[in-house]
Amino acid sequence: MDRYRTRSSRQRSRTRRSRTQRVLALAVVVGLALAVWVRASGLEAPRAPAHQAGRAIFGPVRAAQLVTATRGWALTPKRLVWTDDDGATWRDITPPQAPAPGARGVFFLDGTHGWVVASGGSAADGGVALSALRTADGGRTWASTRLAGPSAANAAAYGGPAWVRFVDALHGWILVKEVSSSNFSFGRLYRTTNGGRTWTAMDAPLGDPVTFVDQRTGWTAGGPAGDRLFVTRDAGRTWKAQAVPPPAGTGGRVAYALPVKAGGAVLLPVTVATSTRATVAWYASRDVGRTWRLANRVATGDHLGPGVRVPVAAAGSGSWVSVLPSSRRMVRLREGGDAVAVQSTPTGPAGVEDLQFTTASVGWALASSGPCAPGALCAPGRVLFRTGDGGSTWHEVTVP
Repeated sequence: MDRYRTRSSRQRSRTRRSRTQRVLALAVVVGLALAVWVRASGLEAPRAPAHQAGRAIFGPVRAAQLVTATRGWALTPKRLVWTDDDGATWRDITPPQAPAPGARGVFFLDGTHGWVVASGGSAADGGVALSALRTADGGRTWASTRLAGPSAANAAAYGGPAWVRFVDALHGWILVKEVSSSNFSFGRLYRTTNGGRTWTAMDAPLGDPVTFVDQRTGWTAGGPAGDRLFVTRDAGRTWKAQAVPPPAGTGGRVAYALPVKAGGAVLLPVTVATSTRATVAWYASRDVGRTWRLANRVATGDHLGPGVRVPVAAAGSGSWVSVLPSSRRMVRLREGGDAVAVQSTPTGPAGVEDLQFTTASVGWALASSGPCAPGALCAPGRVLFRTGDGGSTWHEVTVP
């Protein structure tokens, strides 16, 4: 009897161990499956890039705009949010008619007037349609207008970015990329003169960013190689190609950024890059871009690929701020671009793609969070930074 009990106890012990092993194996399989699902869903927080090792990254941020010294918005894959205290706190202003994943472009003129371009539908459902939404109360309520009907041919393009610009509460433009390849890029321009209640469609020479400095004058810059610049002087009805001669002694690929107006002058950033060196030049105009003169240039060791543009922002009347992409050095230009000061110590975030200042001191920067390491669980995106001392120091902004 004792031998039987001993044998039975051993069998029960082996059975318990076998069950435990099966449970552990199942837990491992479920954990691995969950990790794969999180990675595929994009819910995993991206890792800090090399220049921010050891710091949390709260992105990805798809787009952001500093509207005043303390107010601005940020668009994430989940929501459109607004801050009244320079990013310390945020409130959700996502239009109920357009969940954040469908938002293609956002612009706010001030703390109350804003516009969102959103897409809906799919090619399988008969095509993707575009809508323009507007608010006059800071995003608390939204009204919607159909911008473009469902299009199966442009389903992929309508899923990409749209660029929105307003010069006052009534006059604005939306540019949407329609078709593109490695050789061409075409867009569709929409114009409103009543704050977005109705829109008129027009052809655009490029499917790339657009800006306007008054009710009639605007530019679009880009193209497959980033070397094309067009100007309109009739609110977008017709466009004319523009070009400026590269600085003497330079040669290589030319890339145009959008002109930026500050005070009575407009500044045009131009990058000229070869395989070994790059020059960033700023051209100034006091007749709204009819003539340009070389105001300043900076030779940089930055390795700039084709089409890389240097971000520039107006920072008060007659003042601009730029950042050199790889070296992270801030550049401040004054007096129509004639006076230039380049920081000797790199202070800007690495990978800055967009730069905005509302005063000489207060600014935001959107920087690429860097590529994911091979096999890493992360979501590539952009990170938002703020400065309150003209770019001498930058701090990461937490966006929910």
